[in-house]
Amino acid sequence: MTTLEEKAAADKAAAAPVDPNAPKPLGSEETRVKKDTPELTRFVQSYKEIERVFMANLTNSRKVIQVQIAVMTTYDERVFKNVEKHEFALRSVTLDVLRQVTDQEMVTPTFRKDLAEKIRVEMNTVLEKFEDFGGIEEVYFTTFVIQ
Repeated sequence: MTTLEEKAAADKAAAAPVDPNAPKPLGSEETRVKKDTPELTRFVQSYKEIERVFMANLTNSRKVIQVQIAVMTTYDERVFKNVEKHEFALRSVTLDVLRQVTDQEMVTPTFRKDLAEKIRVEMNTVLEKFEDFGGIEEVYFTTFVIQ
């Protein structure tokens, strides 16, 4: 049972005008940037390269892996702002994924694709923890060296 004050507050909130210029919540369909194509709905892919190189020792090996990565999203620029804001946490989880690589994994045909997917999942987990939305849809290697 609601009190008269609660009912009045609910009526006032329902009657309040909705600001069409207010930013939409990140992760909603409205935050995706659409391409103008007459036959289908397509989304614009945006890319951002993380400036610093990632370098880690491989598990039980004397080898070192060095990569530089770029992330892709079809959502708005807030995803990239969140990536910049939480760069240290994202670097940390990426380095954790890289240091767990073994020599046996490197010989599999899907090694790079699987590694990129692991990094994407971990980055989104961090962003979801701090910002309630990940938004990274792909991770790409722009440099990739194992020595």
